[in-house]
Amino acid sequence: LGLIIVTHAGIDIGLPHPVRCRPAAVKKVLAAVQPKKLVLAHGGGWKLWDEVLSELCSEDVYFDTAFCFPYMEQEMFLDICKAHGTEKILFATDCPWGDPAAYCQTLQSMPLTEAQKDQIFYQNAEKLLGAPVN
Repeated sequence: LGLIIVTHAGIDIGLPHPVRCRPAAVKKVLAAVQPKKLVLAHGGGWKLWDEVLSELCSEDVYFDTAFCFPYMEQEMFLDICKAHGTEKILFATDCPWGDPAAYCQTLQSMPLTEAQKDQIFYQNAEKLLGAPVN
């Protein structure tokens, strides 16, 4: 239907275990349902970023940055960007979970090209929405 689906991914600090949206479970959904516009909040899986890196990078799914900084090490974020591509990362679609200005500053300080930062900040959202976001 062309709908954008945004879902929590990874550990949920508000709900007790078990973790309901692990990267392995997302892979099953991707195989069974094949959603065209799936956005996984919190870097693809909050505090399960090693699993995200090994299981979800290169899949046809978007990750967002909400509630990642300062919990995710910069090196891990850059590894995910390299493995998944900055064209599949969105800035803070699941907000507010932190200070957006601080998140902007954190992303601006990272060793990414200006083109990659533009993709994350707004170009990927424009593409996903099918319209300019300004």
